[in-house]
Amino acid sequence: MSLNDQLHRDSARAAIRPVTAASLALLLLAAAACGRDEGVAPLEPVEGTIAVDASTGWAYLSLADEALVNPANPANSRQWDIAFNGTNVMLNGGQAGTGGVTGYCLCQNSATNPDKATILAYTAASELADFSAVTASTVPPSSAFRADVLRPSVTEWHTGSGATATAASDNTWLVRLRDGKGYAKLRVASLQGPSVATPGTITLQYAVQPTAAAPLGAVGTLAVAVPPEGDVRVDLLGGGNTTSSNADWDIRFEGWTLRLNGGASGPGKVAAYLTDESFDQITTAVTQAQAYSSDAYSGVFAIHPWYRYNLTGSHDITPIFDVYLVRSGDQVYKLQLTDYYGPAGEDRQITVRYARLVD
Repeated sequence: MSLNDQLHRDSARAAIRPVTAASLALLLLAAAACGRDEGVAPLEPVEGTIAVDASTGWAYLSLADEALVNPANPANSRQWDIAFNGTNVMLNGGQAGTGGVTGYCLCQNSATNPDKATILAYTAASELADFSAVTASTVPPSSAFRADVLRPSVTEWHTGSGATATAASDNTWLVRLRDGKGYAKLRVASLQGPSVATPGTITLQYAVQPTAAAPLGAVGTLAVAVPPEGDVRVDLLGGGNTTSSNADWDIRFEGWTLRLNGGASGPGKVAAYLTDESFDQITTAVTQAQAYSSDAYSGVFAIHPWYRYNLTGSHDITPIFDVYLVRSGDQVYKLQLTDYYGPAGEDRQITVRYARLVD
């Protein structure tokens, strides 16, 4: 009810109860209270920079809370928005999580295809203007944003699909195992009883190398029955299947998806490399460290990488300073990843510049 309406009603009652100075003051207070109830408090500013230690595994960041968080089960938690692991970036949405978070790259720098000298000249100070220029009016429709999808490291282990699928037995992977010390050579030798839902029983052939300096052990064979729903885990170090929900596994099958215990799919250090050599020819599963790759989620940060590699010949990481938009619920944030190194040159120390965009 407006103040005018209140005064009009009270004037009509003046013969019964005149409006005194005291009663008028009470009316003014009531009107002010009504105004407060109908108003909406402005959003608190969310902006700044935060240092993320991404050196030992996934580090999870809540943009609304402007803080790193430690979700007990990240895959089923809405506590975080974006996560970092080395150079990898993951959003809490799509196949990567249940938070519904999506991303979009404005790509104001990479779209110009800058040369090496130009990229090396970028600094956090020089690229602040690009970041500051992004406002709520810059945000594209939600349909332009992208959710993360799984990008497994090991994909070419079968040919065909459904009941007609067969094992790609000529393909062999060199695998770094979950402890980061052991290695193995691995191939899928055969499939039995495949269907649309499951590859059936998979026969794996493998040999384990407990350390880089040790020789490959004897060749082993393992039958893995993959259920139509859920997953089955394989412990290559121990030489068998495991039902443990802990981290003591190296690979797992979820239907037709083969996941590694590393990167986006697990807390271990498992990574793989598809070699040109045949299984029988391989005498060591050790190769250059950068050849191995872990599972990752392919979203906006994978399609439009936030850095360039080895521009100076020192295997260094150089930010490109593109501005990304991250949509979380009704809120949209702008982000720039401005450094990969800490104050003393430590790697995997990501500096994130961020701000919430408000209409």
